[in-house]
Order: sequence, then C-alpha cells, then structure tokens
Amino acid sequence: MQLSGSPSAGNGSFLRITSQADGAEQVLNSSALARWGNTSAYFNGEAVLIELFARAGTGANSLLLQEVVAGIQSELEGPLNICGPTDDRVPSTDPRAARILPAGCTGFLFNQRPNCLLTAGHCGAVFSPSEVVEFNVPDSNPNGTIRNPPPKDQYPVEQASIQFQNFGLGNDWCQFGVSNNTTTGLSPLNAQGASYNLAGFVPTDYGSTLRITGYGLDYSPPEHNQTLQTAAGQYLGKDGTILKYFVDTAVYNSGSAVEHVPKGLVYGIHTHGYCLSEGVNKGTAITQVFLQHAIACPLVLNVCTDCNGNGILDRCDLNCASSCEGGCNVPGCGGSSDCNSNGVPDECEPDCNENGVPDECEEDEAACCLPGGSCVVTTACSCALAGGTFLSEEEGETLVYEETFCDTTQRACCRPPPYEDCVVTSGPCCDAVGGTFWENTLTCASANCPSYDRPPPDP
Repeated sequence: MQLSGSPSAGNGSFLRITSQADGAEQVLNSSALARWGNTSAYFNGEAVLIELFARAGTGANSLLLQEVVAGIQSELEGPLNICGPTDDRVPSTDPRAARILPAGCTGFLFNQRPNCLLTAGHCGAVFSPSEVVEFNVPDSNPNGTIRNPPPKDQYPVEQASIQFQNFGLGNDWCQFGVSNNTTTGLSPLNAQGASYNLAGFVPTDYGSTLRITGYGLDYSPPEHNQTLQTAAGQYLGKDGTILKYFVDTAVYNSGSAVEHVPKGLVYGIHTHGYCLSEGVNKGTAITQVFLQHAIACPLVLNVCTDCNGNGILDRCDLNCASSCEGGCNVPGCGGSSDCNSNGVPDECEPDCNENGVPDECEEDEAACCLPGGSCVVTTACSCALAGGTFLSEEEGETLVYEETFCDTTQRACCRPPPYEDCVVTSGPCCDAVGGTFWENTLTCASANCPSYDRPPPDP
C-alpha cells in the first residue's frame, strides 16, 4: 500500500471504507493505517465499499488487498459454565468491558488508565497482529452470528505492549495497550468514561458476592451470543492465587473482571470454567506477583500509566527511584501516596465519602448486611450507598463494628415481613431483621419457614 502526501500537512491521501449493510464508515490515512497494522476495523454485512482519495500533485498511490477476513463466526456450541439450575446471566451495558477479536475473549479497562486493559493469559497467547478491542457491542443476529459496533468503538491492539503468562490456574493473565481510536481520536477511557478499580489485596471474605461481566457464548436467545452479559454469585475461596466462585460464565468470558460487590474492587481475572465438573469457576487473583509487576512496569509506558493525568507516570508519582526500566527522577515525582500498596496513587482510587482516603484504606471497614440478605465486609459509606445495614454491638457506651459478623457460618434465615422469604446469610444479619436463624440448615430448601397471612387483595 502506498498513500502519498502527508497527513500532518493536510494533503495526505486516504482510504474510506463503508459498510453496505449499515453505512458504518472508517477513514484511514497513512498514520491511521500504521496504527491499524495495515488492517481495518470490523464491519457488518456482506460487502464494503473501499475508496481511495488522492491529493493532486502529491505522488503515486496504490492499494493491494492481500487478505479479506469474512464471516467471523463461532459455532453455537461449547460449555456454558452455569453454576446452578438456571443461567443467571442478564444483558449489561457496563462501559468498562470490551470484546476482543479474533481471540474471542473479554477484556476490561482498569485504574483510570486511558489505553490499558487486562484479560486472560491464554487469550494474550493467541493475539493476532490484527487483534481488535470492541466496546458497546450490539446484539447478534438471530442465528447467533456476531455483529460489530461502528469503527468509532473499535481500537487496534499495540503489539509491543502485550505482556502475559499462560501457565494454568492462578498464573493466567495478560496486560496490553491499544491505540487511540483513529475516527474520534479518543482513548477507550475517554470514550467509555469509566474503568474498573483493582483491589490492593484479596480478602478472605468468603460468602460475599462477586460479579462477572463479559462476552460469553449463549444459545438462548442466540441474539445474546458474545454480547455483554453479567451474573453475580458467591465468593467461595482462594487457594494461593487461584480464586473460586459460584458465578455463571461461558466460553469467551475468559478475561472478565471478577469484581467484588459492593466494594467495587476487582479481586481477579476470570480464566477457567469448572462449574460443570467441579461446581466452581476459577480465576487468577489480581495479586499474582508477575501480574503486579506488569501493572507497575508496562512495556508501552505512554498508554498505560498516568491515571491522574498530571503528565507523570504513576510509578514515578509514587517513587522517584522506581525499579522499572526508565528513570523517574523528574520534577514532581514522589508526590503521591499509596495506602494499600497496589501501585495506584491514592487520588485515583475510589473514595466514597470524598475524605481523601481510599475506601479500601478506611479504618471503619466492617460487616454490612445487604438488602438481599448477604453479609459483606466493606466501609460504612459503601454499605450505605448499597442500601445496607452496618452491623455493630454495644461495648459499654461505645458501638463496636466487627468483620467477624460476616463469618463463614452462613445458614438459612427465615425473614419476617416485609421480606417474608428465606436467604442464606450470617447469624448477625439474620438477627438484624428479626429473622429465625437455622444453625444446622445450609439451604433454604431445607428450612421450615412460616407462611405469613396476607390481607385480601383490593377489590
């Protein structure tokens, strides 16, 4: 391919590619084509129109199509790693999660880094030179074949940025960067407006709620195939850097964030579906040591590491003597703190009550009973935002808040009006609503909850 002229001088020749199905359009000059590795965005329909616009007097232009990729389609078959009797996934519009093609995985923005994403290592291991990240994905066709968002929502992967490990359970992660969108000029973070926040450590608050949002396989309905869906379920345990949880996933969910609810912090990256064989799905903890090093020392510095936009890399904000390659002794370095040692300046962390202290570092983190009945460990502010009840007991004249109220002894609880239901929760959460706690009953199916008399309906 040869495009004459200079984009910076305003006389550069360019290509315009237009979908004949929906009119989606991408304009590519020589600079944009370099970012895309001489490929293009994905388009819908059976045909595209390719036009070459040449500037007079700037020299020769030529275009040779070496390869056309058409009909990217996965068969509607493969394991749905559903952890219960029903598939609890529902459609989502979360702006932070992306679909990765042609790898067929999920990725996610994190820590306010404008062009940087995380996914599974076994996804990064198969990234092609033409790998593309898509946001705001539309429904699939009635036969399950995927449809693509317009080029303004697609971003080419920077090949030099890819860092990954693909060594199985607990050692399966990938960090990579993407270029700004060549249509809008925006980074993914600027376009999407939000990113996940990584936890500084992974607690053992087993029984709390985790959420996984991603682009998994789906048969019913086929329109949901490889579109964004979300499900929540119990955090079951942690074995070294292996997370275990009872949350529905499917093929192509690999790389999804494993987010704690309601803390809003990512505990890990979903990598393996074992609910069909072991009754549990699994992922890599965000604290895995080599993943942490990659986050602190990305290969392409300009795309991954300035969360507060002050022109100083995050690692240099925290330490003028950073051990990563490249010096940090620049004006303004060392001016930020990192209370939870996760490599993110405190000013970029979630701060629910806006007191300047990241939520994860608040001293008042303790037990919270959520409206649905579950018990989680979080801050008073996050608990209130979730509509929960922060648990306490009197000790003399002082209220004492304890994490131990969310112990692992969670059993069936019959809740009185206005709930009139059964939930599996801790004893203190059951007591908080005046419920009956069944100490020897693990499931609601075995609990003998009373039936409540209700007034007759209005005539």
